[in-house]
Amino acid sequence: MSYLFLREDLETLGKKIEENKTRLKEALKRISDSCNGGSTWHDNFDFEQAQRDAAMWSIRVRELVSIRNNMKVVYPEDFRSDEVNIGRVVTIQDKDTDEIKTFQIGSFMVLDEERNAISYNTPLAKAIIGAKIGEIREVETAQNKRKVKIIEIK
Repeated sequence: MSYLFLREDLETLGKKIEENKTRLKEALKRISDSCNGGSTWHDNFDFEQAQRDAAMWSIRVRELVSIRNNMKVVYPEDFRSDEVNIGRVVTIQDKDTDEIKTFQIGSFMVLDEERNAISYNTPLAKAIIGAKIGEIREVETAQNKRKVKIIEIK
């Protein structure tokens, strides 16, 4: 399986991997530090918590590295400019509420919380990818079904 990434999300993925490696190293140091009293397993909460933390961060690092190893960088200009696709900024209108939203269709993982983007793997993105301005698409989420109209694509 290949995971699609925009260049900006790939850079953030690398930073997240490094952050998680740092957290793993800190947890491993806490394991070592908690053993100074002699007891490593009996009634040593710090040791047990540090072990749980190290296991969690280790799994997270492996997951992120696996995603990075199986990713493909894509560029918005690789796709038609008149269709919704990865990298495009889209404005939609909810046909039931008339609410208008603008967001970018992002990578497999959108790791930058400051960016107004959603993963191409979300139900909304899956429903509107390939749509053109003026098209109405039905979006099915866990909460409901709704129709959205594509207002603008940048």
